[in-house]
Amino acid sequence: MEKLLEKNKFAEKLRTNYNWPQIAEIVYLVALAAYLISNFIGGTMFSVYVSKSLLANIAELASAVVAIKIFVVDHWDWEKALIILLFGLLFWGVYQRSMDPSFFYYFVFVIGAKNVSFKKILKLFLYLEVCMIIITLIAAAAGWITSITIGRRDEATVRLALGMIYPTDFAARTFYLLVTFALYRDFKFDLPEYIGAVALTFTMYFLTDTRIDFILMLLLIILIAAKKQVFRFLAFFNRRILTGSIFIFIMLNVVLAYLYSPTNPILRIANKLLSGRLTYGHEAFKRFNVTLFGQVVPQVGNGGIHHGTFDYFFIDVSFIRVLMMLGVFCFIVLMYFIWYLFKHYDQLQLYSFTVALLLIILSSVIDQHLLELSFNIIFLSAFANLSYWQHSNSAQLKEQ
Repeated sequence: MEKLLEKNKFAEKLRTNYNWPQIAEIVYLVALAAYLISNFIGGTMFSVYVSKSLLANIAELASAVVAIKIFVVDHWDWEKALIILLFGLLFWGVYQRSMDPSFFYYFVFVIGAKNVSFKKILKLFLYLEVCMIIITLIAAAAGWITSITIGRRDEATVRLALGMIYPTDFAARTFYLLVTFALYRDFKFDLPEYIGAVALTFTMYFLTDTRIDFILMLLLIILIAAKKQVFRFLAFFNRRILTGSIFIFIMLNVVLAYLYSPTNPILRIANKLLSGRLTYGHEAFKRFNVTLFGQVVPQVGNGGIHHGTFDYFFIDVSFIRVLMMLGVFCFIVLMYFIWYLFKHYDQLQLYSFTVALLLIILSSVIDQHLLELSFNIIFLSAFANLSYWQHSNSAQLKEQ
C-alpha cells in the first residue's frame, strides 16, 4: 500500500510540474501508431519479407509503453487498477494458450485510451491507413511485393488483392476506412465527399468483387445522407430492444454455424448468402471443443502465397473466431463490452457511433477483423475523450 501511495504521489508531481496529460496523450498516439503499422504490415504481402518476431516485438513494446501510461499517469483508483491488472493477466494467458494476441493488445489500447482525444486517434488512423495503403499499392504495382489475383469458381471474375494478403482483406480494409472517415466527419459529408465515397465503393467492388462489403458501404452512404431521420429514429428507439436484437443476431450466427447441414435447404440458402461462412464455422465446431480460455486452432486460408495443394480451413466469422480460438471467457467479455458501448453511446446521444458499431457488427459475420486495430478502431472510444462529438451533438439539438 505504501508503494502504491508513493507511486500516486510521483504521478501527481508529474502532472503538477509538467503538462503531463498532453505528454501522455502524445506518447499513447506514438505507441498506437507503432502498433497500427506492425498490425497493418502483417495483413499485407510485406509480411513475406518482414520478420514476424520483429512485428511481435514492436507490438509488445508499444503495449508496454501504454501500460506505463495506464498505471502511472491515468487516474485509476487502486481497486480499478487491480481489476485492470487482473484482466490483463487473464488476456495474456489466453494469448499464450491460443497464440492469438488480438484480444490482449486491444484490451491494453482500449484502457490506455483514457483521456486521449478520440478525434486525434481517428485522425492518426486515417493518415496512417491511407499512407500505408498507398505504399502497398505502389509496391504491388512496381512488383516489389506480390499482387495476388484470383477468380471465383465457375466464374470469369478476376479479383485483385493489390498487395494485401487476399481481395476480401482489401475490401474489408476499405469498408473500415470509410466507416472511420464517416465518424471523423460526424456523418456530415459535403458533395465532393459523397462523390468520393461512392467512387471508392464502386472501385473497391470492381477490383475485389466482394459483395457484402460493397452493400455495407452503400448502406453507410445512404445512412449518412438520411442522417437526421436515422438519428431521430435511434433517439426514440428503445436501447434495450436494439442491444437485445444485436445479441440475438450474433448468437443466431453462431448457432446456425453449429447446426449447419448442407441437406437443410434454409441453411443452405443462408450459407450461400454468407459466402460459405456457415460451412467452415460448422467445421470448426466439428474439429474442436469450445474451451474456457482459448486454444490453438490451426488454420490455412487462401491468403498469401501457396505452393501446390493445401487443406483449406479458415474461420472467417469474427464472433465464432473469438468463441473457438479465445474461449467462452473472452466471448462473454466481448458481448458485455458491445453492450457497454451501445449504452455509452446512447447516454451521450452519439448516434453516429451507434450506426458505425451496428455496421461493424454486420461486417463481422463475414470477416475476421473485428479485433484487429488496423481495421477496426471504434472500440478505443470506450474510455477516450469524445467531447468533440458531444459538443457537436449539443449544437445540433439547439438548432432543432
